[in-house]
Amino acid sequence: KDNWQQAVDLYTRQCSIGVNAKDLATMAGTLANGGKNPVTGKAVMDSAKVPGVLAVMATAGLYDDSGKWLYHTGLPAKSGVGGGLIAVSPGKFGIAVVSPPLDDAGNSVRTALMSMWYGGPSMRPSAALSRRHCIAISSSAPSSGAAHTCRCRRAR
Repeated sequence: KDNWQQAVDLYTRQCSIGVNAKDLATMAGTLANGGKNPVTGKAVMDSAKVPGVLAVMATAGLYDDSGKWLYHTGLPAKSGVGGGLIAVSPGKFGIAVVSPPLDDAGNSVRTALMSMWYGGPSMRPSAALSRRHCIAISSSAPSSGAAHTCRCRRAR
């Protein structure tokens, strides 16, 4: 309260970290893998804290559209002001999309396509995605529209 300029500066710096879809997918995969990075296999987060993070993502990660997203996908998710979004299926996969521009709620307008692709809570992800994968999709530039998939290692 006393130093609002410092709080705004810190928030702006946190929102200005340069990441791509593959980086975001690794973050999502880390949460799906109980705090263990799916690429390096190293524990980078206390596994006991992952459920709390996913609960906050489920209830507030997409601002005013959090409930709508959770209803349609069943996945905790977090969007960012740069047009990125991560979603997590605990123990199965993490997925990331980078696709500006934003809608009125502050989320990527194309993330609705991701929720339709997943198929909602009554559908199961495809067998190819049920082996602890992280998937990165970027459509912010024509040359970066490819999906990147990496196999996540099982948490022990």
